[in-house]
Amino acid sequence: MGQYRPKQKKESIVSAHIMFIYSVLCPGLGEYSVKSGTRWKITAVLLAVLFVSLNWMLVNITLESVEFIVDSKYGQGNFSFSTAESILLGVSIFGLYYVWLWSIFSSIMLAKDKRKKLGEPVENSRVWGAAMAWLCPGAGHAYGGATNRGLIFMVAYGAGMLLIIPDYATAFAEIRQYIAGINISGADLSGDGLLSFAKQMEGLSDQVAIARFKLEYSVGAVIRLAILVIAAAETVSLLCRDIEEPCISADTKTILGVMFIGWVCPGGAQLAMKREKSGWTIVFSYILLYLLIGFLINSKSVSHETATSFALIPALLKWGGIIEAAVRLYKRGDLEQYFEDDSGEVLKSEALQENSENNGRNDSKDY
Repeated sequence: MGQYRPKQKKESIVSAHIMFIYSVLCPGLGEYSVKSGTRWKITAVLLAVLFVSLNWMLVNITLESVEFIVDSKYGQGNFSFSTAESILLGVSIFGLYYVWLWSIFSSIMLAKDKRKKLGEPVENSRVWGAAMAWLCPGAGHAYGGATNRGLIFMVAYGAGMLLIIPDYATAFAEIRQYIAGINISGADLSGDGLLSFAKQMEGLSDQVAIARFKLEYSVGAVIRLAILVIAAAETVSLLCRDIEEPCISADTKTILGVMFIGWVCPGGAQLAMKREKSGWTIVFSYILLYLLIGFLINSKSVSHETATSFALIPALLKWGGIIEAAVRLYKRGDLEQYFEDDSGEVLKSEALQENSENNGRNDSKDY
């Protein structure tokens, strides 16, 4: 009689797309699904410690706020929040974010390595790559196979966040100073006193809105934005390099895919169509506009209202690029396959013509 041999369990196939979703929803879940050994355990421990620390700080802030409001009724309000508490709050928030970023990057890298080991087809979707790079700069590079360069982008993006800490500290100090100036007595909680208190609360809301706007265009925020946009643009360009000819079918799925890429990355729609010159022009114009607006705000050259109006310009550039790419695709809907140069000239090779006549090749799956 032959010896019994248990069947070997076939190793499951993983998808970088699925691992990306898992990691976004729960840091460490993607690494666990890829069976990364101890890596997911380290992520889980860090996540738990930072989460408890953050919640403890939020409880303290809530208690301080309630105590301030109650004491203000008797003219004794004093909102106190030590420097050590501020640092611990910042470490908890940024630490959680860093763990989340690393979990996404690590999961995608592990999934790609495992697929390569199993000899599975390479995943090469520009839509997925752009989404990965948008949520975690550098993850799109890992998805496209440029892991080392992706790691540089992720580290640079994380380091760029440190540049925002002084800006946040200044904004928090200004808001805290404004709150400390709010002082009402028991007699003021009626009539004109109550109206005065309501106006002070409205002023606090305006102060917070101005602080948020300044933070959005601070030096650190603009540097982070530049890293994010360039990382997403490079990802789309990287994923296009594996395509021998920039063929695009002008169907609804492709148009929506191109529009999504353009929304994630200004100029990304053009890069997805292999219009490198137009795409990178939009990318750098978008970043320069943010730098200019940030300079005008920080130098106090314009008022807050004027700066708010200027902030519409980058948005118009971004949506202009999206609409322009979509219109180009829609207008070429009668052509089954085509590609363009930056001058807008439609080119079509003999090989593509033969393919179209024989079996109607459709490259929309690349999206």
